Amino acid sequence: MSFSAIDFLISIPFAAVIICAIVLFYKKTDREASPIGCFIGCVIIFWLVLCCVGGISKRSQEKKDINFVEVKYISSGKVVKVPKNDFKEGDTIYRKHKCIYKNDTERDLVKYSVKYTKDGNDTHKPIGLLIRPGDYFLWNNSENCLMFQLPPNSTNVYYRSSYGKNHKLDYTYLEFLDYADHVADMVEIVGY
Repeated sequence: MSFSAIDFLISIPFAAVIICAIVLFYKKTDREASPIGCFIGCVIIFWLVLCCVGGISKRSQEKKDINFVEVKYISSGKVVKVPKNDFKEGDTIYRKHKCIYKNDTERDLVKYSVKYTKDGNDTHKPIGLLIRPGDYFLWNNSENCLMFQLPPNSTNVYYRSSYGKNHKLDYTYLEFLDYADHVADMVEIVGY
């Protein structure tokens, strides 16, 4: 757990009050304590108070962040928090997602998938989704999702099973994002 400087500043007076109360209790009951025991006790009390204060501040920060969605801009790479209420009409689907991007390139973008098979005989023209300037879109930052790159002629395809040994798949998809004018000949762009 990480703590901020404010967490430390808030914890000091609370821990001091608790330690003073324990010292008064010891004085009233005529008990004695060793200096090492007092020091260890003070450290433990401070640590417990710090954990409580840090947990409370973290939860309050999470409650503030729950009404926002992080959006990453394509050209600048800047991440901003957008209030969920700013997503209207068709954009309301982005309220519950992560990995949301916004096209701030002032150019049309296309998001498309290319199917690669073991035989290498898939000749279907990929269908691309047009993303206009200012539009939001979902993008997964994985090794199978590539931005501003042309599809390779081939890629490694591994047998994988989604439902056990009898349902092996011998193909894979790579997802691409590029400018519409770069891929217009090789991709069928919807709405272009």
